[in-house]
Amino acid sequence: MTFPFGEPVDVHRVSGRSRDGDGNTVREFEDQTYTRTSVASRFSQEFDDGSRDTALVGYSVTFRPAIALASADEMTVRGRRCAIDGEPLQYNNPFTGATQTRAVLKFVKG
Repeated sequence: MTFPFGEPVDVHRVSGRSRDGDGNTVREFEDQTYTRTSVASRFSQEFDDGSRDTALVGYSVTFRPAIALASADEMTVRGRRCAIDGEPLQYNNPFTGATQTRAVLKFVKG
């Protein structure tokens, strides 16, 4: 069972490493698109001179059914490239038996 009104997410799995022209190690990615995922925005509150500003810092993405993700993988969500922040979580619902994967994402600069 997926999320019927979910959003598409592009998952970029690390498939290998190579070297660029300067000899630096570069990760190579293999892309796959998942539709009907649950996407939630993550916010941070910044305090500046007594006022509170809310800044978008990333997303939380849930895949159902569960998929395999690694902490080195990246995703494109709502047009922004993101890296997995920490380890992806696997969850088995004890009431329904449904499995899902949740990944907390942070924006990639550059």
